[in-house]
Amino acid sequence: MGMGNSVGCCSDRDKDEELKASIGRKLGSTKESFRVTLTKASPDDKFGIAYHADKKAIRIIGIAEGSLMDKWNMDNPGREVRVDDRVVEVNGTRAKSQKLVELLETEHAADLLVTRQVIAPDALDGYWRSSNNDDPVFIRKSKAKFENGKTWTLHLRGDGGITAMRSSGEQYSASLLHGGLHWDDGDVWVRDYQEYRIDNSVLKINSKGMAYRTRKDLDARAPEEEAGFAKWGDTITAHDLEDGWVCVHIDYDTYYLPTHVKGIQVLVPQPPTLRASASDALGKRAALEEPDDAPEQDLPAASSTAASSTAQ
Repeated sequence: MGMGNSVGCCSDRDKDEELKASIGRKLGSTKESFRVTLTKASPDDKFGIAYHADKKAIRIIGIAEGSLMDKWNMDNPGREVRVDDRVVEVNGTRAKSQKLVELLETEHAADLLVTRQVIAPDALDGYWRSSNNDDPVFIRKSKAKFENGKTWTLHLRGDGGITAMRSSGEQYSASLLHGGLHWDDGDVWVRDYQEYRIDNSVLKINSKGMAYRTRKDLDARAPEEEAGFAKWGDTITAHDLEDGWVCVHIDYDTYYLPTHVKGIQVLVPQPPTLRASASDALGKRAALEEPDDAPEQDLPAASSTAASSTAQ
């Protein structure tokens, strides 16, 4: 894209179950949930969901034309199931993806809880790089500023896409796929990542590590069974949001960690990609206090890669 660089998204985890006839969004959340009900009325009916089994969800990768899911989309405007949506529950059961797949392939009716990542207004903040020229761009408050001086305004659309505009009227559109923005001229924006060591040498909190957060709030702890936690002494790859937080992608979801806790640095940038970061100063000002009685959390089990398939 002629404008420059790379945008990705961070997104939060919404635990609320929505009513079948509505889509609900938590305050500050970047995940929407809604229910889909499919029923096979004859042996010829097919759910028609092409999917990939992730660790604890079924990720939609395609919908067969003329299938029950295709008909659902036509009959339910505003609640259409899209590629990259995730099924996290089938007929009241939340389990590992293998169990969800089994239910989809054996049941004649399916009540699905579908989740979708939605871009929060501040989710694009930070540094990015473009596949066209590899030049850096800095995003803050929906403004993208490039080294050549150009500034673009980013608009978040209701369909999950992003439009970049200049005052001259020039504009581009993008779709968010796997943490990167794919623009309509072929450019792809990706996060500018950095490795960090999870450091407890100064803070000395009596726990095994830090819980990931679903948004930039120390009270917004991600469930251990879904995100695990950042173990003290381990190294993670994350994106510096330049406001005292970093974001981390885990299984197609985005989580957050503070760079400082109680004014003490707990994320230490690692060489060879070490660079000066505004979060070193901003984090001390922005960090909130971590409770001393924070529960210990164990590392999640290693995930296995499952083959893609289609639910009939």
